[in-house]
Amino acid sequence: MASRGKAESDPFAAFGDIEFGSNAPAKPGNVRIASDPTQKGRDDVIKNVNDQIALLKDPTYTVQRTKAGSKPPGHVGRVPSVTKDVTPRSWFYLEPRSGKYVVGIKRGVHYMEIDPVHRPGKKSALLGSKDAVEKFYEQVIHLVEEGYYDDQIKKLGARPGRKAA
Repeated sequence: MASRGKAESDPFAAFGDIEFGSNAPAKPGNVRIASDPTQKGRDDVIKNVNDQIALLKDPTYTVQRTKAGSKPPGHVGRVPSVTKDVTPRSWFYLEPRSGKYVVGIKRGVHYMEIDPVHRPGKKSALLGSKDAVEKFYEQVIHLVEEGYYDDQIKKLGARPGRKAA
């Protein structure tokens, strides 16, 4: 039997003199790490707030939702998914007696406190115009990005039976 060279016996010989580190390479700024539940929660809230701003500007605004479809008779295997265009539920409404908008911020199905430091327990606010509602939601996006709502995002995003991050 012929002798094999080093390249054939060592599959890693092609790496040559590369130095390997024990740490993963640093990610550039503003890149979401998939395993960070706080950042995922922030991203979800920001996306939903942006949907509210779009809904405020255009009442016919829709988003795509995907869910499992029904199983046809005699179907074997995976159930096909169905994608629909739906109008998101509004977090704001016009209060008829005062003529002001009542607004809130949601995480999932729960409303978040608007200002947990200065006004704990307050989950809605009255605003005078559509422009004020839009500015309010833009400020919410800024505060979410700064981490102001992180405690509530973690608390409301936790599911029973799962370990907290």
